[in-house]
Amino acid sequence: MGGQDSASKDVPSSTIEPLASDRPVGGPSNGPDSAEGAVLALMERVHARLTERARALSGEERARQSFCREWSVAEVYSHLGSGAQIGTQVLEAARSGGGSPDPWKVWEVWNAKSPTDMVDDFARADRTYLDALGGAVEASEAGEGVVIPIDGRPWPLVVALTARLVELALHEWDVAVVDDPSAEVDADSAAWLLAAFPLDVAAQGAAADVASRLGSATLAIEIADPKDRLRLDVTDGRVRLQRVPAGGDWDGVLALPHAASWVRLISGRWRPHVDDRLARTSGRVPPAVLTELFPGF
Repeated sequence: MGGQDSASKDVPSSTIEPLASDRPVGGPSNGPDSAEGAVLALMERVHARLTERARALSGEERARQSFCREWSVAEVYSHLGSGAQIGTQVLEAARSGGGSPDPWKVWEVWNAKSPTDMVDDFARADRTYLDALGGAVEASEAGEGVVIPIDGRPWPLVVALTARLVELALHEWDVAVVDDPSAEVDADSAAWLLAAFPLDVAAQGAAADVASRLGSATLAIEIADPKDRLRLDVTDGRVRLQRVPAGGDWDGVLALPHAASWVRLISGRWRPHVDDRLARTSGRVPPAVLTELFPGF
């Protein structure tokens, strides 16, 4: 859907640091199996499923409200399609040395589309963007330093790819869960986001008023698949997330079954009537408080 750049909506603009420090130990580096190539492969898989779903949607299904409260299923596709078109223009300008494109011109076009065209035009726009990103990945693997300017600041290519994966994976779930309550965020995409998405950026999504109400609290977040442990600290209205080894003193523990549940929790996609049964908690910081703390994007 138009009105705002999809990257700036779904990923805070401060996500500009290289992700090397957040990659799994022994994870991919530049070369045929680069981190950039791995993320692109994940994006290709999500694109294929979104495209297949688009072909199967009836007119009535396109008009249904998605999990996003403000958007129909068609508008989610429009958001992804317009974001892909803008992303293509930004990437082309970055690599050619041209000026930044005007996103409003793209949004105006997509906002004027019918729900049918919003859905149908997604695949073409996203295919073009993926092909452009594929060229950038090849250039990066060949040694070219590829950066993408967002809000006047350079993003390393792997960060830009990860930011787009956030959008694709979460919004795929937003439309899939409408018809299938058991749908889940793609497991491999969620595992990458758990490992690579900067925790300081995730913490910036916390609601300051809820953090202030919590006072001081320390919560251990234990994720079973892939195995990981995070520490969430709330102090003076501020939230900090970091990885920690086993052990420690906690005001509470939240045990989650998989990375997908973590990704949905911090993006405002936790469903208490479903997800509370999957999580195990102890202490004084229940999931209900965390869903307020992370209102989502």
